[in-house]
This record gives sequence, structure tokens and C-alpha cells, in this order.
Amino acid sequence: MRFGTISAPVHPKIAQKAKNPLRNKRPFMEYNYRYPYFAILILGIGIGIYRHPNLSKSTRIILYLSVITLLTEVIAYWQGLSRIPNLVIYNSFMLIQTALLGLAFTFETSNRQIKVGTLFTIIIVSVFWFVSIDKFNSNGLVAVLTFIVAISLFYFYLLIKTDTVVPLRNFPFFWFSTGFLIFGVLNVVGFGLIYLLDVESQILNSVFSSIRIYSNYFLYALFIPAFLLPQNSVKNA
Repeated sequence: MRFGTISAPVHPKIAQKAKNPLRNKRPFMEYNYRYPYFAILILGIGIGIYRHPNLSKSTRIILYLSVITLLTEVIAYWQGLSRIPNLVIYNSFMLIQTALLGLAFTFETSNRQIKVGTLFTIIIVSVFWFVSIDKFNSNGLVAVLTFIVAISLFYFYLLIKTDTVVPLRNFPFFWFSTGFLIFGVLNVVGFGLIYLLDVESQILNSVFSSIRIYSNYFLYALFIPAFLLPQNSVKNA
């Protein structure tokens, strides 16, 4: 099991191995990709905690989401090592991250459409959560990734419309939205291609795994400048 929070668990077609998995020799990166992932998360969380008194309410929510992300990944990693199924914690996290992202972007923009979109996505994910809480929740995952892409694009729309002399790069949510947008697009396209192609290919599986891994690095690395910046907001611009 690989990243399962915002990136979601591995698709069964990617995760499928030979009948005797002990005979499979996985590449070096398969054993070590979590180390830089955890390091980036911990660095961002440390900076966020240090800067906490100066962070806006919306940025603090992203910080709390980072903490929950790290805890979820550590627990899921331990479950994987202990041969305990960890899809329940991954599927449950989709509800938490949808709610927190929607709340953060709502505080950042005070926009009614984001509130409605968040509620709609939570309802969809909840339905699939009850149906397949202990299985790979592909429908819920696609809904969350689509939601992430949509709110990121909508934030950029609001940011461009803002009448301000402050450079766009000095808005923390410019960095958050950039990370979420690129992450969401890459992963929703990747999962979509897996379904459409419906083929077993070691090369394709390796490509999609790399996309998922490095898009996580990219996403959480962008949290760091967002935590360090002055807390300019679209709502107050």
C-alpha cells in the first residue's frame, strides 16, 4: 500500500503482484519513497507550528490537515507492515480531507459555491464510504480528486479577479492551489487511463506509481513557502 491520503491508495491493477509476492524483486524506490515523503511532511509541519501564531485561519486548517495526513500515513504504514488491512483508514481519510479542504478554501474566500461543492462531495464520498469502506474506493477517490482540481481552479479564478498590487506568489493559497491542482490533474488522469486502457503493463504501472509518488513530494513541498509567507488573503485583498 502506498500513499493513501490525498493521493489515495494504490489501484488494484497497480498493486496486483504475482501469486508469491516474496519472489517479486521491487525496485529500490519502492522501499524508500516514504522517507522523503515523511521528511517533507515533518519539515512543513515543523515550520507551520513555528509560524502558527502568524498563520491565518485558513492556512492553519491546511497545517492541521498536514498533521492528520502524517498520522494517517504512519498508522497505515504500520498496518501494512503488520499485515493488517489499511483501506479503512485510507477511505475514512477521504471524508476528513474533503471537509478540511472545503473549510480552508471557504475561510480563505468566503465563497458560497465552495461550501456547496464541499457538501456535495462529502455526500458522494460518504455514500461510497458506506458501500465499500474496506475495499478500494475508486469512485470516492475520483470524486475527491475532481473536487481538489475544481476548488484549485476556482481559487485561481478568484485570485486573478482580485484587485490588488500584491504579487500572486505572495498569497499562501497560490502555493496550496498550485500543488493541489497539479497533484489532482496528474492523479485523476492516471487513474482514468488505468480504467480506460485496462491492460497489465509493468511499464505503465511504474509510470503511474512514479507520478503518484513525486506528485506527493511536489504537493507537500509547496506547503513550506505557503507557511512562511505573509498571510495575504483573497477575502481581504
